[in-house]
Amino acid sequence: MTDGADLWLLAKDVAVATSGLSRPALHVLLGTALFALLLPASPIRAWAIVIAIELANEAVDRHHLLAIGAGFDPMASWRDVVDTMMLPTLILLARQAWHDGRHGYRRRRRRARRGDHQPANTALTASRRT
Repeated sequence: MTDGADLWLLAKDVAVATSGLSRPALHVLLGTALFALLLPASPIRAWAIVIAIELANEAVDRHHLLAIGAGFDPMASWRDVVDTMMLPTLILLARQAWHDGRHGYRRRRRRARRGDHQPANTALTASRRT
């Protein structure tokens, strides 16, 4: 294994030992913290960077486990990805829904003030007028 991968694995072990947090808790915390740091630049890019780093982390873990002859558990790796990406994904979706709802409301309000709002079903609207 390369020196960089060895340093990465050592850093992870030190983080677990010194923080007192479990590995899954560290996945959640660090994934969300990295996402929050990158979020102001571009939400989609922030999410993509976090998942790219997480997938690289899992690749290093897999390579290490296979190199030392230990068994690799794909489900444990999948759980790590889910733990890491759950909050960033929920934050991204909530932010997008809030943004769409807020701006959709503004567009509808602007159109109504200008008078260029067209009802979706003009036949229904015409029958109501008579």
